[in-house]
Amino acid sequence: MVTILTNRQGFNRLLLLCGIIAPAVLVVSILIAASLTPGYSHVADTVSQLAAQGRPHPEAVITGFILYALLIVAFTCGIYRQMGPEIHAKLMFLFLVVHSAGFILLALFRNDQELPDKVVTTQGILHDLFSGIAFIGLVLAMLVIAKLSYRNPKWTAFFWFTIVIVSLNCILPVLFWLELAVSIEGLIQRSFYTLSLLWLALLSLHLLWLSRNSRPWFSS
Repeated sequence: MVTILTNRQGFNRLLLLCGIIAPAVLVVSILIAASLTPGYSHVADTVSQLAAQGRPHPEAVITGFILYALLIVAFTCGIYRQMGPEIHAKLMFLFLVVHSAGFILLALFRNDQELPDKVVTTQGILHDLFSGIAFIGLVLAMLVIAKLSYRNPKWTAFFWFTIVIVSLNCILPVLFWLELAVSIEGLIQRSFYTLSLLWLALLSLHLLWLSRNSRPWFSS
């Protein structure tokens, strides 16, 4: 029985570790794709432009998107297995799976390339739609964690960190979607990308730390 329990805990920790690996995989794939794309700017161009229709090596970032999504699903399973079938675990599972599904679909439906004579295609519209769904799914997952960690001594710092990240993720995308700073839209997008990936990695680290013992994560 002890061996089974130990194996289960070890497997859960492996799943939780995926929450750290996923952001790293995504960042590396973006950097590789950018290095293979002539004229690409991290400041002016969005991440989606790396896989836009007509780009020379879309497979680099598309692979990263899909691997990221699958690793987040594994991370989500680790959270669910540890928390059990209670309502907050189900909500986390739902929102992170929506986030992951959005990433897979935005990888499959490639964006339109930003050109002076840009043609808007159905595929490009679907890409933007699934990008929004992926983003909203992650923000909703953040709100679930904020609700669980509110007034919990073990989660005080992470609660306030989550509130700051959610607040910034509600402000920065507005600048991006309203195209208020087109010349630096790549930088703006990377700002809320980075905040979200950092949140995922730190959540994973915190859960791994709390998993050292068998007490519930969100008990006072």
